Amino acid sequence: MPAMLKASSRPDWHERPLIKIALRLAGLVLLGCAWWAGSTLLRKYGGMREHPPLEYLLAVVAVVCAVAGAALTIMGHHLFDQVEVAARWGRSSLRIEPLHREDSGGGDD
Repeated sequence: MPAMLKASSRPDWHERPLIKIALRLAGLVLLGCAWWAGSTLLRKYGGMREHPPLEYLLAVVAVVCAVAGAALTIMGHHLFDQVEVAARWGRSSLRIEPLHREDSGGGDD
């Protein structure tokens, strides 16, 4: 077995028990931040006709924290699992040429 492919005796950083718990807790913290941003957004800016820039910033924070928090809480350390990708989705040495429409020479009278 080549040196690069040897199995390591140490697990990856995300396989440690404390890290597994910390990743799930970080997900819960992010979900809490999303809840805070969403509730602040509704409390301060709900029903307003004009939309200040802070409103958009809070909306972005709420969405990003909600997505990242849900992913970490649900998946935990499995977010970093390596998966095998089908060969057709990998890099190809075959160079694809763009298709060009050939002119027939006649047709415009």
